Amino acid sequence: MAIRFDLFRLSLLPREQMDILNHPDPTREEYLKKVFSASNEFEHYGTIFHYVPSDTSNEIVGRVGRSVIMDENLPPEVGLEESKHESWKAAVLIIDPKEHGDGQKIALEYDPRVGHTHSIISSFVQTINKQNPTAAYHIEVVPISEANTFWQFAEENKGRVTMLSFNFVAPNMFGGIDNITEEMRQFRDQEKAQKVQITLRSDDGIETSTDKIRNAVTYTTRGGGQITARAKGNKKYSSKQTTSFVKLDENRDEPLILRVARNISKVLARE
Repeated sequence: MAIRFDLFRLSLLPREQMDILNHPDPTREEYLKKVFSASNEFEHYGTIFHYVPSDTSNEIVGRVGRSVIMDENLPPEVGLEESKHESWKAAVLIIDPKEHGDGQKIALEYDPRVGHTHSIISSFVQTINKQNPTAAYHIEVVPISEANTFWQFAEENKGRVTMLSFNFVAPNMFGGIDNITEEMRQFRDQEKAQKVQITLRSDDGIETSTDKIRNAVTYTTRGGGQITARAKGNKKYSSKQTTSFVKLDENRDEPLILRVARNISKVLARE
């Protein structure tokens, strides 16, 4: 059975700095290596999770896990009586921290016994931000989604889409040639915005095939934000429900974290 890894984008948004000693800010790559190369713990829906990094590659590889109580039975000599014991379940995580056109991407193993990947990594990143309130960067994590799922929704509901909303994260690396990327960069640099939301509404139906909409969809589905839409007949769309993923063939003869380290390009869906 193949093992699934969900894909997300990490956006590092610069903060205003008040460094009286004039220390140079770390690069985004340096900051990611700093905060994800140390063990950490965080709370997620009332449960304590632990993150433990591993020294298996130049990328950042580690595990995120939590304790679980296992129901089992004791040996026959003691009557096969019911018993409980604490165990641990963990998911493998890998990050490409480098600044390139498709970098600063994160892949997290999907294991329902650990939890929902997006909510777990969001809670972890929120904890990192709270632990580093004066750091040079604020981190946002957004699912990378499949653009074709939106276009399928738009085609099936052509002329019937009454609401279309884009929640953009100000860019930190998209080499941007389109107007959306440049506009978000200006909002970040001039207005100091970390997020920008644009919502379109029309009872008569929104035209979704324009260049502006196509640029916005491309920007968000690469991990630069999220899309929600609604069409007549109470039909709904959310890019959060269409997270991109890759699969790695299972091999029980080798620890998963070592196979992930050996197959970095495949797990991070690089060309």
